[in-house]
This record gives sequence, C-alpha cells and structure tokens, in this order.
Amino acid sequence: MLTSRIVFSVFALMLADAAHAAEAVRVAVLVPLTGFLSLEGMSQRNGAVLALRHPPPGVSVTFDVQDTGVSPEGAVNALERALAQERPVFVVAPMLGTQMLAMLPIAAARETPLLTVSGTTQITEMDNPWVFRFFPDDSVVKIAHARYVDEILGSKRPAIVYQTTAYGQSGRKSLADTFASLGTKPVLEEGLTPTVRDFTAVLIKIRQAEADSVVLHLHAGPTALFIRQAKAQGLELPIVTGSAMHQPVTAALLSPAELKGVCAETGSSPISGGTPEMTRFAEDYRRAFGSEPDAYALGQYDAVRMALAALADGAANPAALRAALAGGTYRGVATTYNIMLANGANGLFGAAPRAGPPLIGGGSLDLLGLTLPRQSLAIMAVAGALVFAVHLVLARTQFGRRLRATAQDPESARALGIRTDLLVALTFALAAALAGAAGLLLANQFFVTPAEGANLMLKAYIATAIAGWGRVGGAALGALLIAVFETVVSAYVSYPAAEILLYVFLLITLAFRPQGLFGEPIQRRA
Repeated sequence: MLTSRIVFSVFALMLADAAHAAEAVRVAVLVPLTGFLSLEGMSQRNGAVLALRHPPPGVSVTFDVQDTGVSPEGAVNALERALAQERPVFVVAPMLGTQMLAMLPIAAARETPLLTVSGTTQITEMDNPWVFRFFPDDSVVKIAHARYVDEILGSKRPAIVYQTTAYGQSGRKSLADTFASLGTKPVLEEGLTPTVRDFTAVLIKIRQAEADSVVLHLHAGPTALFIRQAKAQGLELPIVTGSAMHQPVTAALLSPAELKGVCAETGSSPISGGTPEMTRFAEDYRRAFGSEPDAYALGQYDAVRMALAALADGAANPAALRAALAGGTYRGVATTYNIMLANGANGLFGAAPRAGPPLIGGGSLDLLGLTLPRQSLAIMAVAGALVFAVHLVLARTQFGRRLRATAQDPESARALGIRTDLLVALTFALAAALAGAAGLLLANQFFVTPAEGANLMLKAYIATAIAGWGRVGGAALGALLIAVFETVVSAYVSYPAAEILLYVFLLITLAFRPQGLFGEPIQRRA
C-alpha cells in the first residue's frame, strides 16, 4: 500500500509539472542587436531578459530573442517568424521608430501586444490599440532638452544635428518647436544618416554658422563619434545630447577629457540609485550582464514586469493582456505606469561598438589656419607607410613579381613553375592582414562592431575603380580624392548630395575611362 502511495504521489507530481509546463506562455523578444542601434538594442534586450528570467509566482514563461537589425524589413520578418510559431502572448518590440511603424499594422491585424521603449512621437499618433510605450516620447523629453540649452546655458545660437531616421526626425521637430516657443532660432539644422562616420563637414558648418552650442539628437554610436571628432578638432562649444549619451556603455567609449562640457538628457538614471528598488535592479543587472544599466534597459524591464504581473492576475491570452495593460496601473522601478492605449553581432565579442586604443595622445595641431587632430595625422602617417610598404613588396621583391605575373596570366605563370594556388592563398592572407591593420587604425576614430566595414569596403572599391586597378599609389590617391570630395560637398551642400554625386562621378568614369583615371588602357587580345 505504501509503495502504491509513493508511486501515485510521484505520478501526481509528474502530472503537475507537465500541467505547469503546458501552461507556460511564450514571449518574443525582437530587438536590434547589430547595426548602428546595437548599443541601445542590447540594453533593451538585457532589460527584457532580466525580467523574463524571474517571472512572478504562478507564471511560467518561455522566450526567444531575435535580432531585427536596423531595417524595417528585418523587424517585419522577425515579427512574421515569431507569429508563425506558437503565438506569443506579447512581443518586446524594437525601439527603432522606423521598425515600429512598419510592425504596427501586423500587430493590429494579428492582435498581438507590442511593448517598446521607442521615443518616436509618431508611434503614439497612429491610433493603434496594440502598442504600449514605456519610455517618454520626444515631445516630452525634448522640451527639457531645449529648455536646458536656452535657460541654463543661455544659448541663443544653437546648432541642431540630428539623425535622418524616424527617431531623429521626431526629435528634431520637437526641439525646433520648443526653441521657437522660447524665441530662439537655431543657426543650423543638419540631418545625418546613421552610416556617416566622418563629421568634419558638419563641424565646418557649425563653425561657419557661429553657433554657441551644439544640440545632438543622434543614436548612441554616432553621438560618441561626433563628440570624439568635435573634441579632436578643437570645437570648444557645450554639447547637449539625447539620452543615447547617458548610456554607460556609450560614455565608456570616450575619455573624461572628451566628456568635458557634454550634457545628456535621459528618462531615468538607474546607476544613480535613489530608491531601494532602483539599487536592487542595478545590482541584479550587473550580476546578470557584467555591465551598467541605462534608461532603456530599465524601461523595458518595467514593461515586461507589468505584462508578467497582468499574466499572474489571469490575463492568459493577448486580448486579455491588452485589456489589462490598457486599464491597469503598475508601480515599476522607474515610475508608476498608468498605461493609455496608443492613440493618435556576436556570440564571441558581442554586437556593441568598441573603441580601440589611440595611436598617440589627443589634442590637435594648427597648421596654416587648419585645426588637424593629432590622432588623424598619426593614422595618415601609418597608412602612408603601409601603402609604401605594399608598393615595395609588389615592385621590388621576387614574391611581388610572381604575384603580378599570376594576376596577369595565371596559365603562363603555372607553366613557369610558379605555385599560383599558394600565391592566391598568400594574397588573401596579406589582404586580411591589411584589413586588420586598417580596422585597428580606425577603431579609435570610428569604433568597431562585428558587422562594421561594409560601407568602408564599398568606398575602397569605388576609390580603386576610379583610380584604376593594379596600381597601389592610384588606389591611395583615389581614396584621398574621395575623402576631399565628400568633405567639401558635405560641408557646402549636404551629406546625401555628396553620396549621390560620388556615384555619378563613378558612373561617368567607368563610362568614358573603364581602366580608371590612372590605369593603363585595356589591351584586347587578337
């Protein structure tokens, strides 16, 4: 009898565990982990995961994380994949405004709640009852941003530099509207795509406009890059940035000297503590991820915790959860949320950008009226030495002569006893080494991520095609011409115009001189 009772008890426990597992709800975490929003996306992901790992009693959760990249198509495809599986009870949606706007129709059609920390104002103007924001939008925080510039700094000639994404456009409008209400007119409003890495042109425009402050509304990576280059080029103006600069991982990319005179607005500051709950959240976050939390992580943590609390209260499906979120109040770590419906890279290194060590100390030199950063001059010197070394190898060594012979006529080279297969392999190794050296040189200037380099490779191809294939000096000269061309056109027209005119020039060159400006005419075989 005792044995039967034991067996029955074990069997009952197994059934209870199985029933508990069967009641587990699924959550999809769709955030940008690669691309220009990887810093913000990783914070968002960490906040959501920290909450999902510790659900309230009575709630069992399974979740999966998908990288949406930074394109609207990437976000839509990730959402479609998530909905094609077991339907998630809610989705942690990316903070990038363009991605959110693309996902809203799908969420409405499939009746799936989206929880986001996006600041793009337009999201809450789309009259979509399935999206919930847990972060102040730009129409709120940019008022404080602009008022600080006007009332605290006393700036009457601010220059606004913003991202051309939906996030950037939303923030620019809020900043401009607030400045107008304060009677302040910005002397410059410059939009930049997230792929811009050299801010020399816009820094020239800021000086020419005689601005007395710089107001940034850029994503995290571009924000840090702009500040580094501004300081290196001797721009001694106060810089007031958006919440991206308040991220500890973004601030860690810069030195204390570079952060001097920089101020950032933010929705909250977990690292500052202030309450026992905030302190406990920061400690839990550090233990879990080995980094400091920011406002994005905290906002997403609160969002998921509110949704999980609604599930614990009996909202077992998306429709019930939407109703609970729409009508409920939740005391989170950052604030008390009274939600209204929305009306009107990587496994090894991680996807977050990193800064490489500088070649030399900071500062700049004044030459012939030009302010030149010492770091940039050092990079140019080392790059010039590498180009000259490659030229010597190709022109003056037995290896170089064999390599050129293989490139010109591999069959004849093999007939002469040259191991062409080995030379090709060594060529790839040399190219990889040079690419690594280039990455090391640029790491401190532009920061690096596992997905970085596509735009630089495209520019390298354009430089070689314009200058002419097979000439090391020509490729270097072509790169210099492109750099000067883009800087001048961007400074006096715009960044988009520089991109367009560069491709026009490439097409004209290939049409009338296929061998490039400095290449030899193509010899046709009889």
